[in-house]
Amino acid sequence: MEGVLEKKGKDKSLWKSRHFVLTPVSIKYFLETGQSEPKSCLPVSQLEIHLEMCDRTRSCLVLTHLSDSGASGRKYYVRTAGGDLLFDWYFALLTAQSAKDSFSSSSQMDVYRMGNLYKAGAQSFDMWRLRWFSLNGAHVTYSSEKLSAKPRGDFMMGPMSKGFKVESGVTHRIPAPTSFTFQVLTGGRTYKLCAETAEERDSWIDAFSRSISLQS
Repeated sequence: MEGVLEKKGKDKSLWKSRHFVLTPVSIKYFLETGQSEPKSCLPVSQLEIHLEMCDRTRSCLVLTHLSDSGASGRKYYVRTAGGDLLFDWYFALLTAQSAKDSFSSSSQMDVYRMGNLYKAGAQSFDMWRLRWFSLNGAHVTYSSEKLSAKPRGDFMMGPMSKGFKVESGVTHRIPAPTSFTFQVLTGGRTYKLCAETAEERDSWIDAFSRSISLQS
């Protein structure tokens, strides 16, 4: 599969046309159609793939490149002129990935949640800061803003047997922005989070709980 798609620049908010080529093992893009050497080539086995709104009216495809250790790297934002074409690329990527890792693909489709959450720092006196969170299967990333090319941090979810769990409420010296708090325990660190509404908090708790169940 190949064609011209719009890609968001790494450091700027400009969208530029790039020629993309999807093979059974990789997706690569060229600065111009007809070039022999791609600007970048990403193995589909090292990608997290999901859709999100890039503005009020259009969706974009988000490709997160993972390192060999599973750590989150750069995020690539791609969009098309029409919604149907975007879904064609989305499902083509999932199909290519499923041939390499069926569990990873099913996890992404079963557990996915994104949105703004307040996050407290690791120290009890650290301030709460608004972050854009994305839960994709077992992988969690958080960024300063929605379309950041590089997340501020990430972590992997695991099974309950290794200390992973999610709980309503937190204890923190600095008051949270709202009362709708919860925390994610990862066996080594506790992430203190706060949602804008009770519905958002409950939705996040459910998503994290399902992610933990998938790893058990």
